[in-house]
Amino acid sequence: MAQSPAEKGIALYRSGQNEEAMPLLRQAVEEEPTRADLHMYLGMCWGKRDKWADAVREFEKACDLDGASAEYPFYAGVAMVKLGRLREANSMFHVALLNNPNHAKAQAAFEQTKAAAAQVTTDGSSAVMPGGLGSIDILNLEMDLPGKKQASSDPLAGALSELKQQQSGGAKATAKKSGCGGGILVGLATIATFAWLLFTLV
Repeated sequence: MAQSPAEKGIALYRSGQNEEAMPLLRQAVEEEPTRADLHMYLGMCWGKRDKWADAVREFEKACDLDGASAEYPFYAGVAMVKLGRLREANSMFHVALLNNPNHAKAQAAFEQTKAAAAQVTTDGSSAVMPGGLGSIDILNLEMDLPGKKQASSDPLAGALSELKQQQSGGAKATAKKSGCGGGILVGLATIATFAWLLFTLV
């Protein structure tokens, strides 16, 4: 019996043939648009091309189709981290944990992005940080597929620590330049950070 485009595409992706898998998966999504797993695999293919905005779109579609899954919001969060959209990524990891409190990788990603997301909120910068966290490889998406060996290293923690130090230096420079006004801004930023953390923990 001949394989369907979905079966062929998934098999090709799992064998590492991402480019060959993509047209089949795109065809499969058109034929079976309500299959969440197909959108997930297509998102994986976009990620392999570093087309993270396209990957986010597919992962979000998967989330819409299967709101009980912890994997789909987790993948969406990973792609958002690649785009530097930390607040949104942190929210996605939170959704993953609501769906599965025992999702270890979502828990780790949630904790690691929480402080950085708060920095994005308090320093007045945009939620999108081009050139900031776009190069962080939080977790290898291929490693997260069922049956794959999990990654043993976690490069995200060091990168986030470096970002925090850079932003801390920028905040000090702003406070020095602004005098008392800068001190007020820092105080307001601290209050905003506390309020945001309370919101994420509720």
